[in-house]
Amino acid sequence: MITLKNVSKIYSQSKKQTIAVDNINLNIAAGDIFGIIGYSGAGKSSLIRLLNRLEETTDGEIIVGQHNITLSDETSILKIRHSIGMIFQHFNLLWSRTVRENIEFPLQISGFNKKKRKARVEELMDLVGLTEKADEYPSRLSGGQKQRVGIARALANNPSVLLCDEATSALDPKTTQNILALLARINRELNITIVLITHEMQVVRSICNKVAVIDKGKIVEEGLVTSVFHNPQHTITRQFLSQSEIATDTQDDLQINLKQGAIIRIVLDDDKNSDYLLYDLISKFNEPIKLIKGVFNKGSGFLYLQFKLDTEILFDAVKYLQDEKNVVVEVI
Repeated sequence: MITLKNVSKIYSQSKKQTIAVDNINLNIAAGDIFGIIGYSGAGKSSLIRLLNRLEETTDGEIIVGQHNITLSDETSILKIRHSIGMIFQHFNLLWSRTVRENIEFPLQISGFNKKKRKARVEELMDLVGLTEKADEYPSRLSGGQKQRVGIARALANNPSVLLCDEATSALDPKTTQNILALLARINRELNITIVLITHEMQVVRSICNKVAVIDKGKIVEEGLVTSVFHNPQHTITRQFLSQSEIATDTQDDLQINLKQGAIIRIVLDDDKNSDYLLYDLISKFNEPIKLIKGVFNKGSGFLYLQFKLDTEILFDAVKYLQDEKNVVVEVI
């Protein structure tokens, strides 16, 4: 359904150039729910905006269905975009229009007559569970309801591809699961290929059948979700997996322990000298440091350490870890 051939995107500002997408090759099959995961600044948002030519490629080709969108003229692109729906992190709704009118808007642009527009809008509102909210304005909707409007609007022109740009990042965990379940149903019942970018591993676990991990504009690992998760090859992938494993049960632990002193989180990387961090810290500063939790996967992961409530060495210890041990540290 989607093929990327040696695709790059370079932003130029004054004399400075930023490589957002770096020579990416990727194939996404029809019917996939394909996750693209990466940290902030990895290039994933730039990549997804290239797929419907909201951004122009610097090099390479992108083929969606039967269309080479990098070579298509502006008139052709407008028609091709009807087959590519897109939903956004912050909904991008028209605040002066009701639910019904927001969903109807792309149909008006496409030239559907009033009777067909009405029938299609009713069908879509039923699909996303918003029939009872048809005449409400976005300001009266919850975050999940707003995103359902965004999904319905993206489906208005019967697209074959649905692009999701951090579609659940602004939602709470329960609402996120509801939206993901809706997307899975849309994929299953309408046979729409979904490309979903995220920085949340749980989103990929919940819905995607394939995943690509992006870092510094490059795809560093890709494959079936089950294969990548069971045998991660790249440090970035292992960090995402470790972070996902601690997300549900660590927060409560931290809240309880914070009353007893400051906590730091250390990002472990098997490429760095992190084998004896706790021993080295205690030896250097001659002060007890409590291990709260550690999550590891092939040498990568996270280490949560706690300092005494009245300690004076906290920031010296952080500086030591950053400067001499070259690890990423966050003071919680």
